[in-house]
Amino acid sequence: MANPTKKTPFIAECFFAQDDDGNRYEIRYWKYRVVTTFLSGETDVTTMGWKYETAEGRSINTTDDGQFELAEDRRRLTRE
Repeated sequence: MANPTKKTPFIAECFFAQDDDGNRYEIRYWKYRVVTTFLSGETDVTTMGWKYETAEGRSINTTDDGQFELAEDRRRLTRE
């Protein structure tokens, strides 16, 4: 058995991308670290990918071909 896990989000990667109109966005890739503490006192740490978003908090989708797009209007972004 384990005690409840603790999730801690962190920015794993930061890069810039542009849309076709030349607008530039700072993209942040968030991951979170999950720490599970077992009753024995041992802990397990797992890191998992979570989401991409702009510095302003706008959601970013990844496409099947590995590209990025703004979630709200599906505007394609090209990584710099």
